[in-house]
Amino acid sequence: NLLGPLANPAGVRRQLVGVFSPAWVEPLAQAFAQLGSDRAMVVHGDGYDELAVSGDSGFVLAADGTVTTGQISAADAGVGRHDAAALAGGDAAHNAARLRALLHGETGAYHDIVVLNAAAALTIADANLPLRIAADRARAALASGAALDTLDRWSAFQ
Repeated sequence: NLLGPLANPAGVRRQLVGVFSPAWVEPLAQAFAQLGSDRAMVVHGDGYDELAVSGDSGFVLAADGTVTTGQISAADAGVGRHDAAALAGGDAAHNAARLRALLHGETGAYHDIVVLNAAAALTIADANLPLRIAADRARAALASGAALDTLDRWSAFQ
């Protein structure tokens, strides 16, 4: 979905957006820059539409009308590198069970990819926040149960 983040009626000014192909990272970031986003990071990593822990991920950051390209690795956030097979999903029940296990303290590939992407999102929200410190905050949200509490509150809201 390339148009959704660009056409968001909520007027989002800061966002982390993953794309299905590395060919779309720069064009989408350029579009965010031209639309006046405060900070938008467009990413693609190792075949994923998010930052990957199985290899380096490319990004383009659109901030204050300029764009910067770069790479992010799992090590940059202090998380482990994992084989892509460790992140294989399944049906809805399997994926829900994996999420619950993660939110109840399970570590490993799922934990590390969530920490990496949450950390990147936090750095978009706060330009002065280093990725490693953002990763520590994401880990703390998981370890403290705050992330699980948020999911439970959202689930109850339905």
